[in-house]
Amino acid sequence: EIEAIIADWKELAEQLKEDRDAFQQAALVSPPSGDNPSQSFVQSLTDGLSSLQESNTSMYKYVKDFIDKLEEAKKAIDQADEAGAGSFNGAGVSEV
Repeated sequence: EIEAIIADWKELAEQLKEDRDAFQQAALVSPPSGDNPSQSFVQSLTDGLSSLQESNTSMYKYVKDFIDKLEEAKKAIDQADEAGAGSFNGAGVSEV
């Protein structure tokens, strides 16, 4: 079950990367003319995209950190399961 959760979070991280790429492409916009309204519009758009990128970067970092923690928990669970299975198989039990 934890593997499915990790997969979902990795998918979210990939979507955030795709969004970041889209923001970067959109930031390449240039004003259609040199007049003030066009310049102001592009500046507002660039400012908004910059804020989106900052938010995206923050979310990506959070998701990546959470994935790392989930993977650590999975390793701990796997190790505990292996240790538990070993005790049922007689591992570590001396013959008398």
